[in-house]
Amino acid sequence: RGRHSGLYASFIALRLLARPLFGHLDTWAGRGSRRVAQLYTLVAVILAGIVDLALVAVSYGVGGTVASTVTHAGEAPLESAALLLNAFFLVEGVKVGLRMLFATRHDALRLLPLAAAEAGAGYRFFAVLVTWVGYGTLAAAPLAADWVGAPADTWLRALVLVMAFLYVWVGVLRARSRVGDLLGRRADRAAGARRALLLGLAWTWPWLVMGYALAVLSVSLLQPSTALPFVVVATLETLVYIGLALLLLRVIRQWLGHEVQLSAELNARMPQLQERVNIYLPRGFQVVGLLVLLGALVLSLDAWRLLDLDAWYATEAGAQALSSGIDILVVLIAATALWIVLASLIEQRLQRHASGSAETAARAETLLGLFHTALAITLVIITAMIVLSEIGVDIGPLIAGAGVIGLAVGFGAQKLVQDVITGVFIQLENAMNTGEFVEAGGLAGTVERVGIRSVALRDLQGTYHIVPFSAVDAVSNYTREFANHVGEYGIAYRENIDEAGAQLQAAFEELQRGEHKDDILAPLDVAGVTALADSSVNIRAVIKTRPGMQWAVGRAYNRLVKMYFDKSGIEIP
Repeated sequence: RGRHSGLYASFIALRLLARPLFGHLDTWAGRGSRRVAQLYTLVAVILAGIVDLALVAVSYGVGGTVASTVTHAGEAPLESAALLLNAFFLVEGVKVGLRMLFATRHDALRLLPLAAAEAGAGYRFFAVLVTWVGYGTLAAAPLAADWVGAPADTWLRALVLVMAFLYVWVGVLRARSRVGDLLGRRADRAAGARRALLLGLAWTWPWLVMGYALAVLSVSLLQPSTALPFVVVATLETLVYIGLALLLLRVIRQWLGHEVQLSAELNARMPQLQERVNIYLPRGFQVVGLLVLLGALVLSLDAWRLLDLDAWYATEAGAQALSSGIDILVVLIAATALWIVLASLIEQRLQRHASGSAETAARAETLLGLFHTALAITLVIITAMIVLSEIGVDIGPLIAGAGVIGLAVGFGAQKLVQDVITGVFIQLENAMNTGEFVEAGGLAGTVERVGIRSVALRDLQGTYHIVPFSAVDAVSNYTREFANHVGEYGIAYRENIDEAGAQLQAAFEELQRGEHKDDILAPLDVAGVTALADSSVNIRAVIKTRPGMQWAVGRAYNRLVKMYFDKSGIEIP
């Protein structure tokens, strides 16, 4: 009794003395900013765990010292004290891990995202289970074997394990609805695969826990000497791997999971860089999360001896596979970073030139699509070649075969080659840009897209045309530098031609005062009589306008000409 009281009294006293230290660690963990809060929590939890484990070790030493002193006085044998000390160290060591996960008294030191009430219930459940199984199998059963006989050890272990199974069963039945609702609420806030996983666990977790508990009970009853230690160690390793994986994911999400904010100067130089980084960064987190969970799964399978990682890595194939996997990951990260940086640099260069006229802006938009496509194709081909070489594929024949295939395609698809080559020269000559009105290949319309081998036009009826460059003999661009409205106005033979010219000038002067005054670039040019037709004398008038505005200006001018001719009595046959 003296040995036992010294062990537990020292442990309780040390825990009470260390409580203010845990409180200071809890306060310190809550001081971190939003971005580094999880790192503060991780450091504080590790320090608290070290202190907690040190308290267990000191109590173990005090208990051993007391036990040795009492034994030398001749009160009791040392074997029973050793059994109790070992059971105490293992049970309280496991409880240290439980306190790191649940931390019922200190919210900031709790690794699991649970409320205080939920954490308290979880800790009590597992603490009772660990205490019952630990002391029952490590202390009570061996002592019963010494006092009663060897069969008592087997029967008492079986009784302890059966009672533990019933305890788990009752606990699962009681917590089934509460844990299911908790997982369901978390699933509502999640999305994608994580949501599906949480919903699946909300329905199946009781069956998984009970199936695992029944398997452990069965194996432990059939092979108590070898199976139970293996199951316990494998279970603890699995929990450690899964816990570290989840903790790592939380730290990464806390540290890098927020939207990246670049400097104002960098945003001014590369406006699309921040947006592009924030597009690819979450996808990168998903890949990293998948790799972390995959690593935890592989390590867990190794803990249960379903895989032998040491033997696999010792082989040449295993070492090569791991090295190639790391190299491929680095190559993919580098390719993504190159795409982000180079695409942003291209946009910066083109947008610098696009700040001028509308023509240069359209030119920049056209070239931007072409450069993006060329850059993407180049990076994909180079990355694919490097990845194939890393996984052991000889890319030399592939490159040679690509050359032969390219030659065959060149002969068999001459039209396609002609499309591409003609398109390159059309772009070099800056014949058309996005947003311009052109005529190409016998079709006229607004340019909506300029690709590598074709141009897309939208005509006045709204029809969308795709014209291959091989069909383009000439490009007529109606929206370059300036345009002309050329009007042919017929008057009756009896009318005065000079009077008609004066009315055309008057209509033009009113047009200059209207909404199209900024679209007119030069005075009216009355070319004179262009034809003596069967029933009219035709007079031509030319108005120089901004590119693309000749049709709107022409419609407004025709309206005014009709009004002025009517007012002056000039007949239009």
